Amino acid sequence: MKIIVVHKSNLEKIPPVISAIDIMLELGYEIVLINTGVAKNLYDLFQQKGVEMYTISNKKSNIKLLKLIDYINFRKRAFKIITQYSFTESILLWIEGGPTILCLGSKIKRYKYILQISELHEKQNLLLRAMNKVIHQAAAVFIPEYNRTILYKIWFKLEKKPLVLPNKPYFLPSIDDLSVIKSKYKDVIALLENKKVILYQGGISKTRMLDKIACITKELGGEFRLLLVGAEQEKGVITELKKIDPTIIHVDFIPAPDYLIFATIAYIGFVFYAPTSLNNAYCAPNKINEYSAYSLPMLGNDIPGLKYIFEKTNAGVIVDETSLDSIREGILKIDNNYSFYKSNAHKVYNCVDNKKVIKAILDTIDYDTLTV
Repeated sequence: MKIIVVHKSNLEKIPPVISAIDIMLELGYEIVLINTGVAKNLYDLFQQKGVEMYTISNKKSNIKLLKLIDYINFRKRAFKIITQYSFTESILLWIEGGPTILCLGSKIKRYKYILQISELHEKQNLLLRAMNKVIHQAAAVFIPEYNRTILYKIWFKLEKKPLVLPNKPYFLPSIDDLSVIKSKYKDVIALLENKKVILYQGGISKTRMLDKIACITKELGGEFRLLLVGAEQEKGVITELKKIDPTIIHVDFIPAPDYLIFATIAYIGFVFYAPTSLNNAYCAPNKINEYSAYSLPMLGNDIPGLKYIFEKTNAGVIVDETSLDSIREGILKIDNNYSFYKSNAHKVYNCVDNKKVIKAILDTIDYDTLTV
């Protein structure tokens, strides 16, 4: 029995899909992947594991007509591949994200399918309408954060809350893998030697309030260094941040899982989300589980998606993102009680056993009636 994973994006940009594939492979399922591209390191890795991969080129455009044509092309080619497999064997669809659901539409109801929805898609009415047409018939719906499951139950009038499947890596790089990865970035790592590195990894934009942390690292100076790992999503943000603190080090986008190397050398993991939307307030960032996987204490701002888990685990400190004094005090609190926070940091990663959650659902599916 094959599980066909479909998502309209590049694999390296959606780490939760990588984790789901890794888990299903370990559970003994054959995986077929349909998406818009795979970074070479992941392509080679999954090819070795026997994953069959199909790439449908993605032509990004802000012009509505061209965007529609792109969606139609992806849908047509994806279903051609799906049909090819469904003629000869039982298949289950694993569909990630609102855009993929919108693209494939109600035609997926011909098959059994699981939805993995990484974003809240608040106020994205087109996506929400598309999801409403298929969410009730899904064999399971996975959402990465508890509060979001309640919102989805209310929005879509579901009988049961979706299941929580946190955004976290399943396979962490081995010591040997880390040595290879470390050699790629030895020049950057050398600059950070003997420094207390405050790490931010992810998309770099003004909404992440990195200017606040830059002010504090500039003020504290000495041992503290701010390391930013990720693509610049707004032009000029890095330049502006370096005007505040010239010692900031920036590493551009690195495909998963290579970027995890920096969590192994960091001192504190930084994660702020501007409380301007429900998606941000009930955030479900990969980075808190990635920081936690390497026992990295965290500094977060006062929003429900972070406060609940930090207070439950003592994995980090919550601060008022509007107050430089509060941010400074938070960093120093971790610094002065480092052993305590480091010993608790791993608890976030261990809160949910993703393999157990996925296995429980896959074990309940009737594989004799997978297509309609």
